[in-house]
Amino acid sequence: MTEFDDFLEKNNIVLSDVQNRQLEQFEQVLIAKNAVMNLVSPKDEPLIRTRHILDSLAAVPAICKILGRNSAEKSSLRFADCGSGAGFPGIPLAIAFPEIRFELFDSQNKRCVFLNEAAKAAGISNATAFHARLGEGKPVPVYDIMTERAMGHLETIMPLCARSLKKGGHFLAWQSAAQVNSVRPEVDKAAKKAHLRPAGRHSYRIPGEENDRFILIFVKI
Repeated sequence: MTEFDDFLEKNNIVLSDVQNRQLEQFEQVLIAKNAVMNLVSPKDEPLIRTRHILDSLAAVPAICKILGRNSAEKSSLRFADCGSGAGFPGIPLAIAFPEIRFELFDSQNKRCVFLNEAAKAAGISNATAFHARLGEGKPVPVYDIMTERAMGHLETIMPLCARSLKKGGHFLAWQSAAQVNSVRPEVDKAAKKAHLRPAGRHSYRIPGEENDRFILIFVKI
């Protein structure tokens, strides 16, 4: 069993053969385009499956719990990935949840073009990328779940995301152990101001790493 498959099994993440092929196809397109677009660090290319794809899929158990509490039909749910960049976590999560509509946002149009081309090449029909800057324009609270991974300071990103989140919707933020274990009153203050209540955290460990990573979960009240 590979490290990739072992991680999936330990975290109760089940993917079909079709979904595994879609992940492989997306990875291939990403590597092919990376030489000219610098989507991920060149030294990260051999680690895309663990450092980026698995790190994205780590949210699957947390999202499954959220969906279990949501009475709405999955096909009617709207999911936004803020600052999607090279497609993480949005593309792997769109593959894991093909019945949910995913909208990927990035401030660079060339990345959005790549994301839409990569999704088409991998047969991912439920993900669309949009060229938009977070917090730009008049916000409309339409999203049921929003994600943020490696965008910057959480206290800055959180209020911007919350503006487009439905009441009762969930905001998921990827954080390191150092971030989670530090005292951050500014994060608590930002969450309160954005009407976001802490709703738990999901911990996991990427193969080859010594420290856990975390996904902080907030619900809008």
